[in-house]
Amino acid sequence: MSAEFKSQNGTLRVLLCGEIDHHTARELCESIDLRIASAKPQVVLLDFSRVSFMDSSGLAVAVGRKRICDKIGSKIYIVNISGYPEKILRMAGADKLIEFREDENEI
Repeated sequence: MSAEFKSQNGTLRVLLCGEIDHHTARELCESIDLRIASAKPQVVLLDFSRVSFMDSSGLAVAVGRKRICDKIGSKIYIVNISGYPEKILRMAGADKLIEFREDENEI
């Protein structure tokens, strides 16, 4: 699992790549949190387009980052998600907490 970061015009885009499971989630959360803390973006986009597998740890990644964003007054969106990762997050109710968008152009 890796994450690629792009910060532009008050938006931090986090491109998640690979598998999100209990082995990778903690390190992933820490790296995202550091970027959010340093950039203090107005908007955070969690881009799931390159996630090949995800278990319930992906829920913790998304919801935990929502809490961080709420504390600093940022908006957070989940973008480019489909398939099994989307099913897991929707079944858990993450779409009630975080807005899902087909892509970042909808924001």
